[in-house]
Amino acid sequence: MLVLARGRDPEELIKENAYDIEAWYVLIHRLKKDPIDACRPHFEKLVKVFPSCGLYWKVYVEQEIAAGNFAQAESLFDRCLLEVLSIDLWKCYVKYVCNYFSTRNVRKVRDAFEFALDKVGFDHQAYSIYNDYVDFLVAANSAGEIKLDESIAIIRGVYLRAINTPMAKHSLLWKRYCAFEQKVDMRQANDRTAAVRQVYLRIQQLSLQMDAVMCNIDRKRVSVPCTNSASENEQVLAWREFIAWEQSNPLQAVDYCLYARRVIYAYEQALLCFSFHVEFWCEAVEFLQNAAERMFELAVRGRFYSIVLPKNSIYSKMEEAGRNAHKDTVALFERAINSSMCKTLLIYCLYAEFEEGCNRLANVHSIYRRFISRSDVDPSLAYIHYMKFANRTEGIRSVRTIFKAAREDGRVKSEVYTVAALLEYFGNQDASVAVRIFELGLKKFPSDSDFALSYTNFLLHFNEDASIRVLFERVLSSGNLPLEKSIALWDQYIDFESRIGGLTGIVKVSERRQDALSRQFGEMPTALLVDRYRFMDLMPAPEDDLRMLGYPELIAMSRSYETNGMDNDKGGTSAVVQPDLTHLIPFKPRRICRGFFHPVPGGDFPPPPSTTRILSMIPPPRCFDGPFVKVDELLAKLQNFDLSTSSGESEAAEKGIKKEKSEFQRQTAYPARASERELVYGAQPTSLPVSRVAEQDDEKLMVYSPPVHDIYLRRRQKKF
Repeated sequence: MLVLARGRDPEELIKENAYDIEAWYVLIHRLKKDPIDACRPHFEKLVKVFPSCGLYWKVYVEQEIAAGNFAQAESLFDRCLLEVLSIDLWKCYVKYVCNYFSTRNVRKVRDAFEFALDKVGFDHQAYSIYNDYVDFLVAANSAGEIKLDESIAIIRGVYLRAINTPMAKHSLLWKRYCAFEQKVDMRQANDRTAAVRQVYLRIQQLSLQMDAVMCNIDRKRVSVPCTNSASENEQVLAWREFIAWEQSNPLQAVDYCLYARRVIYAYEQALLCFSFHVEFWCEAVEFLQNAAERMFELAVRGRFYSIVLPKNSIYSKMEEAGRNAHKDTVALFERAINSSMCKTLLIYCLYAEFEEGCNRLANVHSIYRRFISRSDVDPSLAYIHYMKFANRTEGIRSVRTIFKAAREDGRVKSEVYTVAALLEYFGNQDASVAVRIFELGLKKFPSDSDFALSYTNFLLHFNEDASIRVLFERVLSSGNLPLEKSIALWDQYIDFESRIGGLTGIVKVSERRQDALSRQFGEMPTALLVDRYRFMDLMPAPEDDLRMLGYPELIAMSRSYETNGMDNDKGGTSAVVQPDLTHLIPFKPRRICRGFFHPVPGGDFPPPPSTTRILSMIPPPRCFDGPFVKVDELLAKLQNFDLSTSSGESEAAEKGIKKEKSEFQRQTAYPARASERELVYGAQPTSLPVSRVAEQDDEKLMVYSPPVHDIYLRRRQKKF
């Protein structure tokens, strides 16, 4: 095994990387030999690192059952069954209940099977649960634990439920059902099976479609952090294909609850393998919310059009299903933020928005505080959304309380101060408080050019030219900003002076900017001069001239703040002039070469004239399909061939050739062989007698005799 080949202990590898599956695999096999009391801490860590892996939960439970710790095993089932809808784990649960209660408590075992079918009965591999359920009912009937009529009705119900569910080995259940009806009542068996045959055929086709969709999915995959590998992306696409298949409603179910449950189960199965992919969580939550709204809408519409509405009508059930979907949405959010999505703010924001839509504002406060209280995350964006929520629901006082807590948090960034100031100005119409917040942030983040730009953009709303100039001078002359971060501020200063200041001020600022940036770009006075006269995308010089001046590189540096904090992976451009690749002819290989283009990859360029003349005299390569001669071996044979032969051998060979030639002429001159002669040498239109034709043919054969060793012709002669 790979971990053992490394020569290191698996526990050391797990300390370095908690998601090292190979190390965990070796450790699990080692722990199976030890007492459960010594292994329990390792198993607890295992299910904590991989909470969605049903296989690891199953191993843990089986170890407890093997040790006789049934209370511990049942406690583990309570922890994982409802959240980990793994078919293997649920099989283990059903097996445990059957072995523990056997036929002593048929009601308990039946409840366990019904519970399993309700949760994982839609699974592609649910055949074994249906099959085991039927076997248990048959055994209970044989033992007299269930009445005969009741047992037949229950077994028939299980079969019909399985027949209406697409799954693997669907045809085997149909065969067992037909045999069951034959055994119960041979006279009515055909009528009962014929009544559901059309349903079986339709579901069987869907089962085959489901097999085709599921064949590319690796359901044994353990959920680990995203690696963006090719195999991982292939699995994600395969799961998306399966989810799309379920969303297309292949069963054509009229019951919307059944349709929604199948789609949610597909998302649950995808999350077992990809719990670190936020898109599956977001899509599942969105579908659940839409499903709940749809169910409530159907219930209200049904109540409106129904005159007499029984208490337990379908519309009441639809409304109850909508409430359950609403609760399932909350449970799904809680699962996400308590497991792999604990550091993903997007899930918290969606959760808070959902609770805000339900008018549960206290829960929204709790959600944001849960994320902010984590020590391993950046809470800046959480504070921003928290303040926005407070501003639209509770007012500016609540915003100030949150901002006060953010100021005391040393992890926040300057964006929190920007949002707080803008909320004060636009929400409370108080510019003085906003300015004080900006000043406070400028003191705390003196080297943040983005915050300085936000401050200057804010002051531009007031048309206070003097205050803006003072701010520019204070920030640019402070020496706190690195040179590469001050470029955007210098550009904004030039733009401001060009719009408002006089010519003297523009020239002074341009000279200062040139002096400041000369250390970064060298002496480029003309390139730096372009910013004085440009406006937005309108340039004062042609593009070629700007490229010669090196101005595009300056633009890339000065506009780096427009990336909104995202790192630019492209390195700085070189000062060396690069060739213009736009004028090159793109390579387009030809599958079937025509004319005198090269048939091999490498480009479509005509050969020289001499080669063209030779190529016109010989057939193209595609006309020859083989056999291909091994040139080296042929040359070796020719070099080693001995041309010197004895006179006796030559005479014998010559006599043999003459004999074969005369035999060939005799056979060809025979009238019955005329068709073969015409096939080989072409038909000769003539009105002469057959004997004369034979004489003419003999003369032609004397002049145009075929090769002596013509194997092909000799074989054809033997067929006649």
